[in-house]
Amino acid sequence: MHTPDHSRSTTTATAADLRRSLRELAEPLFRVDFTPGDLFTSVRTLYEFFAGLTRVGDAFDEEEIVTETRLPGGVAISPKNAARCLLDLARTTKFLRGIDAAIQEALQRFDVRPIQILYAGCGPYATLAIPLCTRYTSDEIRF
Repeated sequence: MHTPDHSRSTTTATAADLRRSLRELAEPLFRVDFTPGDLFTSVRTLYEFFAGLTRVGDAFDEEEIVTETRLPGGVAISPKNAARCLLDLARTTKFLRGIDAAIQEALQRFDVRPIQILYAGCGPYATLAIPLCTRYTSDEIRF
């Protein structure tokens, strides 16, 4: 599997550069012909890309990203742990592919554009939304 080089600083990258990098990183997650090893490499590289942009990831230990939040109804996991959900290969690939299939179906069935998507997932990476934005235009979908 070819892994694109995304080592250049994200602070100097243009929006077009970031979108192109994100598309290259996310595209393998939608492919059914990739091996689990190739997919894990893709997920890990995407995780590192997002961590570099957000400063939420394994390499960062600031209190606000490692501390859970106590709520009246329970406990919300820390942003760092929420970010790590991306690394769950089965979760990430199955959900992304399912959402992608649903978007394709909605685009075929309904004339209204853009298709409005309510994304209830959270976390610092919006893992089940952002990769889809590289596959569709803002005229087709909106979160």
